[in-house]
Order: sequence, then C-alpha cells, then structure tokens
Amino acid sequence: MKKFFVFVISIFLFSQLELLCVSKIIVEKGNAGQNGKYNKVNEWHFHDPKCDCDVHKLSCWEPGYINCEWEHRPSMMRLVEYAEDQIRKGLLNGTYEEIIDGIRHTVEWNATNIYNANITETVYDTN
Repeated sequence: MKKFFVFVISIFLFSQLELLCVSKIIVEKGNAGQNGKYNKVNEWHFHDPKCDCDVHKLSCWEPGYINCEWEHRPSMMRLVEYAEDQIRKGLLNGTYEEIIDGIRHTVEWNATNIYNANITETVYDTN
C-alpha cells in the first residue's frame, strides 16, 4: 500500500512539472464611459518571480475617451479575443482551453459586460 501512495504522489508531481506557466496575459476593464472608452489605460510587461513567468497586463478604467487597446500586444496572446467574443454574446463567465501550435493556452473570464471584465489567458510550456 505504501508503494502505491508513493507511486500516486510521484505521478502527481511529475504531471505538475510538465506544465509550466510561461506567460500570463491579463486584461482588466472597469467603469467605461457610455461611449465604451476609458480615461486611464495602462500597460505593463514584466517577469514575475513568483510564477517564474512573463506577465502582460492591460488595465482600463474610469469613463473617458481612450480605447482599451494594447500598445505592445503580447505575441503569445491567442484567446483573449475569444473571451471577449463570448462576453459580447452574453456568456459573462467562463473558461476555455486550446492547444495552439503544440502549446497549451487557457483563458478565464468574469464580466458584467464587455466594458467591465477581467480576462486572464495563461500560456503553458509543455516541454
């Protein structure tokens, strides 16, 4: 029985090592104006030692006249647009996963509408 538990724990640890996060893309939108634009749009790109991954973050808030758009779009971003399309269709919360060019991408979103949403795409290295 002890060998069985060691085997199960080994499999679990090995499976966790296979999928390492290499990139997180975060989009936060809140309190847009009636025109769907924002007063403040900030973009950050940095390496987070906690997850040992690159983080790309776009935050847009307060009513204004600026579009919520990336100035330097992350090259690994593939599923944020998918989540935005789902929000436009009325699916305000969800998750989705897809293998793109052999790389696992996941996206999770929570929103009240397209102008008030939190979207996080995570890209994993399967090597």
